[in-house]
Amino acid sequence: MLWAILGLTGAVMVLQRDSLAIALGLVGAGFLFTLARSAFRGALGKGENASTSTGGNGWKVGIMFSLANPAGIAFWSGVGGGMLGGIANPGTSDVATVLLSFIAGSVTCGVLFAGLAGLGRRHATGRTMRWIDGACGIALTWFGVRLLWSTIRRASAWLNPAFRTIG
Repeated sequence: MLWAILGLTGAVMVLQRDSLAIALGLVGAGFLFTLARSAFRGALGKGENASTSTGGNGWKVGIMFSLANPAGIAFWSGVGGGMLGGIANPGTSDVATVLLSFIAGSVTCGVLFAGLAGLGRRHATGRTMRWIDGACGIALTWFGVRLLWSTIRRASAWLNPAFRTIG
């Protein structure tokens, strides 16, 4: 919701600085690797599975994912400009309508997926949960590597402008 508010008000343009995106990319990759390690531990039976090893607080994990995701900056600057760009002189009510629609959709999606995950968890065996943890560990590692790689490339281009023509 923070990125949505900033994007819809135009303030996100200030946050499109390379230095901030690089910092968020490093934090996000570290967070993904931490979650991957937790999932692998659950898959190997060396602790609780990944969904409970974070202290049972999915809200904290979701907030960290959202805030540490540098794609949120680009997404909401595009969505904010795209959705409001077709309206001549968008006012506060237009921005509020778009923001409230986003929040309603996000809450609905979150509740549905949480319910689906809870239902699946009740019926899944320990072995199934270990397989799910293993698959999640692989996926989280892959996304962490991709985010880290793109962050390193962006940092290289930022630190050495000659890299932009090569990379």
